[in-house]
Amino acid sequence: MEDMSKASFTIAYDGPALRDHSMDVRTLAPALMGFGQLIDATNAVLHKDSSQTKIHVKALEAGSFQVSFEVIQSFYEQVVSLFSGPEASAAANLLGILGFSVKDGIIGTGISVIFLIKWLRGRNPDNVKDLGSDMVRLQFGEEYYDIPLNTLRVLQSVPVRDALQKIIVDPLKQEGVEAFEVREKARTILSVDRTEAVWFSKPE
Repeated sequence: MEDMSKASFTIAYDGPALRDHSMDVRTLAPALMGFGQLIDATNAVLHKDSSQTKIHVKALEAGSFQVSFEVIQSFYEQVVSLFSGPEASAAANLLGILGFSVKDGIIGTGISVIFLIKWLRGRNPDNVKDLGSDMVRLQFGEEYYDIPLNTLRVLQSVPVRDALQKIIVDPLKQEGVEAFEVREKARTILSVDRTEAVWFSKPE
């Protein structure tokens, strides 16, 4: 392995059941495992066999029920430069594609997977148009977004959607757990409430 990339993100579950900053382990444990599955599945879509990932829990923090993670990517070849710019690492780009970093889930000209699932509301796009240069256009009604092809591949990945169900849908089914949030510097940059959680169920 020749390159290593690291990035961190913070999520929280909120609701009346979490006001004392504790969470039922039977709810938390599958969700934590889901984060590992999600990062691995996304990495497999983006990099196939050229890298592997690890995800570490950095802290369980006060404030609703808040958890910080660190993602570590190790590359077998000198491919990190393909996914990095001077101000972003490959791991940070992976988190941006998912929606776990950068304001409103937007990184560069891309739109995050979580943003798209909320936009589509469990529906399929009316049309997917190849724009060339590894970009595609998703259209639903009069609205459309131009996104990188890799973001579409992650959105369509069954393992990714299965992991999102474990992270978002299943915990929000529990009594008193009302929201899933992504936080950055103590601010909520993305949230999913109970009424929206159903859109994150794994497609049949």
